[in-house]
Amino acid sequence: MILSLALDGFDSPFGGCTTHLASLIAAKLIREGYQLADYPWLVRLNPAIPWKTRGNGAVVIHVHVDTTGEATRVSQMALKLAREYSGANKACLVAIIWPNVLDLKDLIDQVAKTVLRTFYTKAVSAQVSIAEAQNIVKKLRQQVIAIWGSERGLIGALASIGADLEYDYTFELLTYRHPKLWGRPRIIDIDTVIEFDVRTSPYTFLNYDYESKKQLITPHGLDPVLYGVRGEYPEILLKALKIIQVGEPPTHFTIFRTNQATDAHARVLKPISTLRVYDCAEVCGVIKQLKMLPGPHIAIDICDNISCITAMVYRETGKLLREVQWFGEGDAICIRGCVKQHKGILSFNVEKIYACISEKIYTVKLRCPLCGSTLKSKGKNILYCRNCDREFHDLFPKYEQYSKLECKVFEPSPAAFHHLMMPFQRLFIRRPRGVVPPSTPILEEFTNM
Repeated sequence: MILSLALDGFDSPFGGCTTHLASLIAAKLIREGYQLADYPWLVRLNPAIPWKTRGNGAVVIHVHVDTTGEATRVSQMALKLAREYSGANKACLVAIIWPNVLDLKDLIDQVAKTVLRTFYTKAVSAQVSIAEAQNIVKKLRQQVIAIWGSERGLIGALASIGADLEYDYTFELLTYRHPKLWGRPRIIDIDTVIEFDVRTSPYTFLNYDYESKKQLITPHGLDPVLYGVRGEYPEILLKALKIIQVGEPPTHFTIFRTNQATDAHARVLKPISTLRVYDCAEVCGVIKQLKMLPGPHIAIDICDNISCITAMVYRETGKLLREVQWFGEGDAICIRGCVKQHKGILSFNVEKIYACISEKIYTVKLRCPLCGSTLKSKGKNILYCRNCDREFHDLFPKYEQYSKLECKVFEPSPAAFHHLMMPFQRLFIRRPRGVVPPSTPILEEFTNM
């Protein structure tokens, strides 16, 4: 059978994060001879929710156990570590046992049959209540081994166990710092980050923003993570350990299976009239008005057959803001993003745009005035007709203009991406994947400190 240990909310201002605690628990389990059923799951939830931890992410560790008694002992061990580690009042740990589940595929199938999958689907794209989470616990009470922590953290912990990581998923390798270095500036060799990006693209992504000349692999907070790299396969992420040069030796690394860069929060197409605050979705409509605001920001009034909403494209999106300026009234677009509220009015924060727009194309047709054949150049200011065997010194190109419909994906600059947003490059390699057991080390501890 398999025991699922879910952690959420272990984020405090001066040290500690959920992934770090999960890596410590996983390391202890491996040292004591337990077998993990999969990479730990790093599950990001609705990015629009205001009462969240920094990345709004939870972690699940799936471990093989032989008996319910052993599952209880493992849960108590994890609970002890969580209590010692936590300094935040939003922290939560949930342990659920899955009887008659022997491997990863069985686990995925079993989770999909419970209320947890539905709960995750809602939690990643809408607002859920604590009461809904408590109802989940009541329905699964025979399988729940342990619950500890805040009610708010219960939402993320339960939703992460129900995550859908079969259709699409990515991996993230996180390296961690020694506690005595937490809070100090990280030193990363930027040239080696670029080298890693060049050598592993397109199978890794969002390592470096070439427009702003910023590396994107280090967090902004005072947490234990040294750097993290994201990609399609765990094997390619291991290259980072040899290529990327840092100013301090990491204590260990852990590889996570994640829902990051999958657009899991905004896959559902919704009519504008059904949108509610904190919903994340895709909506389609026609541009009624496009207005430039101080900042600069751009407000797009978009309407479907029933309702309208103002979609906001902010300065921080960089490339997306510049491209949106060329849209016009009447253009049909689809946008992905999340609904926010300002002074009681709902607006749609745009993350990316799918649009088919008319581009004006200019062509040059150089025709012989005698026979109509295409003229060729025969030196400066000399045109020649092969059919007539004649040169023309007094003809000038005639420019023609026509419109061509171009369908494109417009996305922000890399620095503006949050965890769940899918980069355009993944469209070419993304596919229904299925879930396979770990093919690399899940975790490795270093002995250099």
